[in-house]
Amino acid sequence: MFPLHENTVLVLVFLLVGACIASFTAMRGRVPVWELVFVLLISLAWPWPIALNIGLDHYAITMASYLSFLTFVAVACGSAWGLVARRLNGWVLIFAAAIAPSVTAGVYMIERQRVPNAPCSVNASFEIGGLTLVVPREMGARSATAEGAPEQQWQGMYGDWPGAKPDVRAFCRATDGGSETVRVGHLWFSFDWFRKENEPVCTRGGVPENLRAYCAAIVRTQLTVVQLYARSDGLPIPSLSHFNLERLKLALSNGKRQGYHCNESNDGPNKRYCTIWLEINSEILAVLSARLGAEVDDENPVTDAAVLVETLIGFGAG
Repeated sequence: MFPLHENTVLVLVFLLVGACIASFTAMRGRVPVWELVFVLLISLAWPWPIALNIGLDHYAITMASYLSFLTFVAVACGSAWGLVARRLNGWVLIFAAAIAPSVTAGVYMIERQRVPNAPCSVNASFEIGGLTLVVPREMGARSATAEGAPEQQWQGMYGDWPGAKPDVRAFCRATDGGSETVRVGHLWFSFDWFRKENEPVCTRGGVPENLRAYCAAIVRTQLTVVQLYARSDGLPIPSLSHFNLERLKLALSNGKRQGYHCNESNDGPNKRYCTIWLEINSEILAVLSARLGAEVDDENPVTDAAVLVETLIGFGAG
């Protein structure tokens, strides 16, 4: 359950504010209108002096507006509910009624952060295009249903990031605690975890035979994101903003089933950000994001990427 995601903590804080306002309004009795208006104005204004002190850039303005709105809603709802609760008889009943909505919502928010103590909290088993992959939770995986594609058993983020806990809970429900394999049409991985796991093997002497091609390829072609697609129409949707979707769709429509395209970074031609695509089998198209160095005559990122993805799939299949 812990640590709680920062958004959950923020919601709990505002629920506490609402409970305090509701209790105060209900227990105090008659509240002058001017006093209520003053408190509402304070709830709207309090973030802005802090934002002015930090500097009114886009981020500060957005956060100040967000906090101002949430505080206003918490105070307004708390005041309104407090006026309702005060109609009851007995201060114990009034107090219980005043805090009940906030307590109920708070329990719900905390419960969403609880991941069952089951195999699904450690590993996830996905089936995509005839491949079955077991993914450790710390590696991180994501799946999304594309527009026009059939509904999936599960979609969301499977990882150890606190914000992914509700999605992990949903995955556990969809797989009976992890005892079943989830079939998906899209699967996203961050390659960084896998690269770091194998980095010590590649940097020390005596690289195992089965990792020699991998260790050579990762030096030339540094994958960052791997996305697998298994759709009857072959469309790589969604892109999750990791590549130019229209450019790739055009290449695929022209029959180019594998290739790569690079853009120079702001640091110049010695660092390129590239999209690589290739077919894993007759059902799966892989679309990969990668970092490459300066262009050389005999470079072949597609071959490197095939080796890297094959090693990744072999890890998941093993």
